[in-house]
Amino acid sequence: MKCNFCGAELPDGSKVCYECGARLTQAPVEDDVFKAVRVLKSGVASQDGEPTLMKRAGTIADHLKILAIGYSVEAIVSIVIVAITIILTSAGSATDDATTIFKYISTGASLVSFVCLWIAMARLKEYDDGIEDAYKYFIAYVICSLISGYIQFLSIVVLVLVLIYYNKLFGGLSSLCRNFPDLSDKWGKLFRVMIICIVVGIIAIIALVAAVYNSSGSEGSALLIGYAASFILIIPNILSMVYALQSRKAFADYAIMHGSRTESDF
Repeated sequence: MKCNFCGAELPDGSKVCYECGARLTQAPVEDDVFKAVRVLKSGVASQDGEPTLMKRAGTIADHLKILAIGYSVEAIVSIVIVAITIILTSAGSATDDATTIFKYISTGASLVSFVCLWIAMARLKEYDDGIEDAYKYFIAYVICSLISGYIQFLSIVVLVLVLIYYNKLFGGLSSLCRNFPDLSDKWGKLFRVMIICIVVGIIAIIALVAAVYNSSGSEGSALLIGYAASFILIIPNILSMVYALQSRKAFADYAIMHGSRTESDF
């Protein structure tokens, strides 16, 4: 006989499953739930031939909109921060002024971005295991970021968590968009773009530090290198924003085409 809950092979007449611990006299309610989740995440075709995942296209489009807002805030405000810093420095304002403005704006923007990304992933994780993993690493990343100011070595942990989080997220979004091959390919390649940008940014920061502490170096040139590094690191966020908007449109168009939503819903 088989367990109605986990499917394990059991001796005939068993009253308890030795694998999952379920009482076999119970109705297999959990089994139906787990099966539904597996079918939803796998995108298996339903009886009418339409992928189960795509039956929720309109809802997924709504969640992707929140994701796009998060990346939009992160990208746009990052550009504004760099622009304000350049203006203040060029005008001869005190470095403390630029630093204070940078802190307030970046903290507020990060909070808005974190909330949007958290909400989006919390809703999208039921559709793909990769996004579910990314959600867990995102929570760990946020927690470590909050306490890294008090424990210095956590800065390295934060960087590792960020890389794992983005790898899982972009892989999950690539899988989520598997019915749109072009978008799936874009999400799949985005992590490599991010790694390249991070490497280039680190090199620029090293050059900045070297220029500042080199007696023959120019601080003006060093600042320009720093601004360049900031702009380079914005690239992945801009691409993420664009791809999230494109993905939302693709799912929205599919929902409209198949009659589950109307144009006014989006």
